[in-house]
Formats: sequence, structure tokens, C-alpha cells
Amino acid sequence: DAGDYNCSVSYNNLISSEDTAALSVVSLSVSTDNVLVFSGTDSSTIVCTATGAPPNTLQWVNSNGTIINTTASDANSAIVQKGSFDGMSQHINLTIQDGHKDEMYTCEVTWDMDEFKDYASIVVVDHPIITATGGTWNVYDGRTTTVTCSYFTTNAIIPTVIWSFNGDTVLATRNNSTLGESYYEISSASSSDAGDYNCSVSYNNLISSDCVLQQPDQL
Repeated sequence: DAGDYNCSVSYNNLISSEDTAALSVVSLSVSTDNVLVFSGTDSSTIVCTATGAPPNTLQWVNSNGTIINTTASDANSAIVQKGSFDGMSQHINLTIQDGHKDEMYTCEVTWDMDEFKDYASIVVVDHPIITATGGTWNVYDGRTTTVTCSYFTTNAIIPTVIWSFNGDTVLATRNNSTLGESYYEISSASSSDAGDYNCSVSYNNLISSDCVLQQPDQL
């Protein structure tokens, strides 16, 4: 529907007059609603895009209501980079450089008297941890032990967990996404079970983290 609308008025074919108004259809969006980052992550970026017409204002605001600009940073060392309107859209990038913490950020835009907002949340995720039954990796021949990978999960955020042993994918695992745990059982342990056990956890294909615990040379 965007384009030029023309109104033409004529009187008995003697005189006529016309006027034209341009209609722009505008929108605002952020690249992702939830930004998952592992603790200790160096940086992460969220892109906010205003589309359809050059905005009067375009800015990121933190949870305290402070506008984040290109010359100052907030407590999270957050900075922005604003591009120019390219005829279709304008982008403003929010980069969290370090010191991630759970926080809500708001992208605000105005066109004339209209204001629109979109939101993005930073969610800090702990790295997965591998533990073994009894807290030891010294397993006697013929005994059974369970290896557990503990990871971050919520009802809305359920990651993909993949186990591997010495680089080969392990499929025979049990998962409890409610508790945030995945289990791999070593039955009747033998020397062939000695090696490195790896738990890889990924969230929405956006981020992933691996945890490796080395077995002794002999069980």
C-alpha cells in the first residue's frame, strides 16, 4: 500500500486542482527476542531495524531507562552503532562487550508523532558441567557408572544435548530437560570405556558450549 496517492478536483471542466500525498508503511524489529550468552562470553550483538521511512529517532534504552549512545556506555559496557537510512531501512546495533548479566533492552523509534518499541532480553547461561556417580572416575572392571551433564534449561528454553566419546557421537543417553540433566550410563566397565567424555549443549543453534572430562588410562 505504500506509494503516492493523488486527489484531483475539476469544476465543469473549467478549472482543476490536484494534490499528492506519499504513504509509507513502517515497521520495527529486533534480530532476536532472547539473546542467550554463556557466562564469560566476550561480546554479543543485537540488531534493531526500522523499515519503510527515515525515522526521526532510533535508539536503544537499558532497563534503567538510560539511552545508550555511541560515546558512552552503561554498566554492562553496552555500546551502539547506528547506520544511515539506505532508502529502505536503518539499523542500530547494540553490542554487549563484557560483564553480561540478565537484562532487558528496548529499541525505540519515532516517525513524526508515532512511537514504536521492540524488546530483547539478555539471558546469561552457565556452562554445562559433567559429573560421575560418586564423584570419581576410577571405576572397577565390571562395575556400572553414570556420567551426568548438568545444563541450563527452562520451560521455554530447552537445548539440544549431544554426547561423544573420544570424538564419536554417543546416542544411548537419557535426558531430563525439566531438571536440566542428561545421563550416559557405562555398563560393565572395561578398558575400552576409558577416554574422554564430551557433553555438547546448544541453544536454538545460536550458542553452544562443550564440556570434556577425561577418564584415567585404565578403569
